[in-house]
Amino acid sequence: MRLLKVFAFMLLVAVSACSKEETSSEQAKNLEVLSIYSEQDGKLIRSYGVEVADTRETLYKGLMGRVSLAEDSGMIFDVNLVPADVDVAMWMKDTPVALDMLFIDANAKIYYIKENAVPYSTESIMAPARPRAVLEVNAGQVKKYGISVGDKVEHRMLKNLLLEDETVAEQASETAK
Repeated sequence: MRLLKVFAFMLLVAVSACSKEETSSEQAKNLEVLSIYSEQDGKLIRSYGVEVADTRETLYKGLMGRVSLAEDSGMIFDVNLVPADVDVAMWMKDTPVALDMLFIDANAKIYYIKENAVPYSTESIMAPARPRAVLEVNAGQVKKYGISVGDKVEHRMLKNLLLEDETVAEQASETAK
């Protein structure tokens, strides 16, 4: 039954991929900052301008059909859109660009990495546990920047970014106590 659910989800991905593609300029307008920090010393490893797959259509389509991806960009997938009883599986169907996939847990930590996912492959790529989000970047980024399991990801989807005025409000609240 579990395999059937995964297959049904992947079929839905394939069907949804037939929707209208955005142009490069439309994609560029929708970029958000995502940063990765070292587990060891908390220093910034790398920041990316990411597209956010936060609708069923964008989640299912992902980077399918893209012939290139800028060095400093990627896509983050909001896995909360996938029903809880369905296993989360990524794949490279109709994706000509090799990718590194970073699986992120509810604490915004990378807990599983798939490097160099093979273009056009229909092999299921699954982490050992359900992720909160998945980040896809160009293949080789993990190795080039030393990104590793345990590193922290900062992005609004993970609700771990504080806006400057929120930080000021928090500090004022702490001072008042």
